[in-house]
Amino acid sequence: MSNKNGFSSVGRALVSKTRCREFEPLNPCSLKVSQMAAIINYIKDSFEELKNNVTWTPRAELQQSAVVVLVFSILFSLAIWGADTVLSGVVQAYFNLING
Repeated sequence: MSNKNGFSSVGRALVSKTRCREFEPLNPCSLKVSQMAAIINYIKDSFEELKNNVTWTPRAELQQSAVVVLVFSILFSLAIWGADTVLSGVVQAYFNLING
């Protein structure tokens, strides 16, 4: 019983120790090959788009942005360190005051 697409209406049990409780439809092998070809075509198209259609940031602008990020990261870490030092002193003074 197969239809015009080559699929059987009845599945067959797999004879495999790794997939023992499943059923697989009786598909023609050409479908698996065309799926693999579609995946390969998708990957090729993706690389082609990256190469030709994506606008990449110029190196000078990228370096300038990296320096800006680095400077602000350092400033932010110094601000956090300062706040931590001040709050640690406040908490230490509070506990010294309570414990006498």
